[in-house]
Amino acid sequence: MSNLKRKLKSNERNAELCWRKKINFNKILKTNSTENICEKFPELITLSPIEIFHKFIPIEYLLHLANMTGLYAMQKGEDFSVDENDIGQFFGLLLFSGYHQVPGEDLYWSTQEDLSVPNVSTVMSRSSFRKIKEFFHIIDNNKLTSGDKMGKISPFYSELEKHFQQFGIFHSILSIDETMVPYYGHHSAKMFIKGKPISVENPDKHEIFFDNFSPSHKLLTELSEKNFKATGTIRDNPTGRCPLKSPKEAKKWQRGNFDYRSDGQVYICRWKDSAVVTVASNYVTHEPVTQTKRFCRAQKKEN
Repeated sequence: MSNLKRKLKSNERNAELCWRKKINFNKILKTNSTENICEKFPELITLSPIEIFHKFIPIEYLLHLANMTGLYAMQKGEDFSVDENDIGQFFGLLLFSGYHQVPGEDLYWSTQEDLSVPNVSTVMSRSSFRKIKEFFHIIDNNKLTSGDKMGKISPFYSELEKHFQQFGIFHSILSIDETMVPYYGHHSAKMFIKGKPISVENPDKHEIFFDNFSPSHKLLTELSEKNFKATGTIRDNPTGRCPLKSPKEAKKWQRGNFDYRSDGQVYICRWKDSAVVTVASNYVTHEPVTQTKRFCRAQKKEN
């Protein structure tokens, strides 16, 4: 289908929508309670932290990563031996550095009293850490799939996805968001969005929240048809031509003013906060409206 035909089809669909100032939905999405992971998998309660870690990254996969890392070092002409324990410790140090931060990487091995981190230096030497970091590999470069721009890391994400889903989903409120990964090299994949669907067995037990990167009237409608409750901020274009006051006009409102419409399937509300915000949902509206206090910087008091 050409782009013109898609646009015409989209316009026809949007033209059929009947937006009104109402707060009821044609379909009521029910909510059921989620299961308790400790009740469903009581054997997990007695496991140690490292045993829990291996439930998600098994020792067998650490051994695979060690083999790939050693293979890449050999291909580069280096005599470097690494095993599954080394890779596990390497991952542990990466996780540790995520919440225990120092001004520079080398300082984790500092001997200065005010900078030394024994938890790091007693686990792995700086030279070993640098070697693993230099040669770490997930797959043999000679077996990369042609045209797969993310082929060097996608097998790792696939492995994590498989193990992270083994116990199911035990939270009723789910947040879906994109992640910005700092990267300073040259790569053709300037934006990478993994397109695989998220597997949820019981949509009536969960509420989905997301930002304006993905929501649209079409998406929220389809999620409603599949019994998913979803809410998210939304951009102007994918609203299904909802006749709200324009963002330019909304900027002139006083804080707290809002405008809303619903077609029975999707509810969209635009209100003035410190900036203009537009939110869409397939199961919840602005009701009930209440008064609240907030600190005003200009007056330096709550009002």
